[in-house]
Amino acid sequence: MTKYTDFINYNLSMLTDFARVEAYQTAIKKVVRPGDVVVDLGTGSGILALLACQAGAKRVYAIESEKVIHIAMQVCRRNRLEDRVVFLNEISFQVELPQRVDVVVTETMGTFGPEEGLVGSIIDARDRFLKPSGALIPRVLELFLVPVEVPGFYEHMIDFWTSDQFGVDFSPMRQLAMNNFHPIKLHPEAFLCDPVSLVRVNLATATTSEIRSEVSFYTKRRGKVFGLAGWFAVDLTEGHRLSNAPGSPTSHWGIAFFPLARPVAVERGNRIRTVIASQSNGA
Repeated sequence: MTKYTDFINYNLSMLTDFARVEAYQTAIKKVVRPGDVVVDLGTGSGILALLACQAGAKRVYAIESEKVIHIAMQVCRRNRLEDRVVFLNEISFQVELPQRVDVVVTETMGTFGPEEGLVGSIIDARDRFLKPSGALIPRVLELFLVPVEVPGFYEHMIDFWTSDQFGVDFSPMRQLAMNNFHPIKLHPEAFLCDPVSLVRVNLATATTSEIRSEVSFYTKRRGKVFGLAGWFAVDLTEGHRLSNAPGSPTSHWGIAFFPLARPVAVERGNRIRTVIASQSNGA
């Protein structure tokens, strides 16, 4: 009976993130016109596809590679919209549509933003599916970064693996933990510097899904850098922004914590230079 608990809880967390859903609902109402044709990339439970129908879309192509699409189909039938939504259980890069569309909408942001392949999938859908006069939701992706002092979290997530557990040496796990990012809840008191905008991607004109940027920080106080914390902001439409920044009302995402191999002591006024790069799949 517990086989689908994680699946249910995951979708529950997304649908009860009211700031997230309401921001998309507002953007879709603003952009989608009666009679429009819409593509929903990564439809999941189908919520954005159904919101597009509510806004007047005559046809929505709801693309989803995972099995959750079968739940979305049932939800669609329950809401008597099956004649307007076409579900495609494929990776979007492999989909061919019979017509160009007026709007491409997606909510495939990860904790840091691009790690679910957001940029690449939007570029592909924009170039192959969207009319020249069509609209994208979101339009812009911006990434932010800041060095942080989080000794308790670091000890729990990283240094835990340096001690024997039940007489077993788990130290190889530390390397794995160190080379991944971890969702974290943060208060600005953990910041050692002012946050910096790492990159701003205009999704209407971007030509590559790879992201690479170099930024410098200057420490505001003495402390120890345990890693970097990052978050995203997306402009859904003009004047409508959604972000998982510390203190934002969204609850679905945490903040991405990128741990250092070893904490680094800093003094006030020290310069910290950081280079961040992503691969084409957002990793």
